[in-house]
Amino acid sequence: MELADLTRPSEIVDEILKQNPNISFPIPLETIAEVVGIRDIRYTALESLEGALVANEEKSQGIIVVNQNTIPTKQRFTVGHELGHFLIPRHGHNMQCSPKDLKARPNRNSKLLDIESEANLFSSKLLMPHKLITQRGFIDKAPSFENILNLKSLCDVSLQACANNYINLHGDHLAIIISKDKKISYGLNCSNNPLWLNANKGSIIPVHSHTASVDLAKINTITSSEVGIDTWFSPSNRLKYPETIIEETLVQENGWAATLLWIEDIEEI
Repeated sequence: MELADLTRPSEIVDEILKQNPNISFPIPLETIAEVVGIRDIRYTALESLEGALVANEEKSQGIIVVNQNTIPTKQRFTVGHELGHFLIPRHGHNMQCSPKDLKARPNRNSKLLDIESEANLFSSKLLMPHKLITQRGFIDKAPSFENILNLKSLCDVSLQACANNYINLHGDHLAIIISKDKKISYGLNCSNNPLWLNANKGSIIPVHSHTASVDLAKINTITSSEVGIDTWFSPSNRLKYPETIIEETLVQENGWAATLLWIEDIEEI
């Protein structure tokens, strides 16, 4: 597989897919790694690391080490992360990556991604290639957790990773909130949603939301309702939008819940 002169995660992933038009899901990371020069992927117990890359200075060959004490979907993400370090030219050839590194997100105030955020972006794009998922018709017209769960199984990724990608992959104005015991862990708005999402980490789920009313003891249930748009979003004088939105909630184990928000239409005035 020839990937010379490519420097950005999206470019490298696009070229991998271009050279492998019949690639199957879930994306075969270990096969790709072998083809590009990774001689071995070792799964072993690591105390303070999630993964590591050990390669020669030219990065023509190397090995990847993955913490076997994490869940399989996280191990897959780690393989993708270390593969990103291997294939992105400006990254080092000997990398040791902590749990914090695997959670690194882009700095909104910087146009240049740090290398850990860039490796995470590479892994995310490779595990859930947007163009391929769309071309093969895996996205339903109406967004739903059922669609997210199907994609999760198809791509062999975690629910949160799948949902985080899905809100931008779908194309509508979506947002996702992850909460535990009805306290927000994080909220993520899709990139094309101009309304501000009110979902600060540590805040209580809004009292008038659908999620506030669900029974957290009913694990793996999906329910939905219409709620006022101001339950979750701040108003805007320059936009026209509906008074209500669709809020769908998936109850998970141990008090965790995922909330999907869907604004059907937003227009500039």
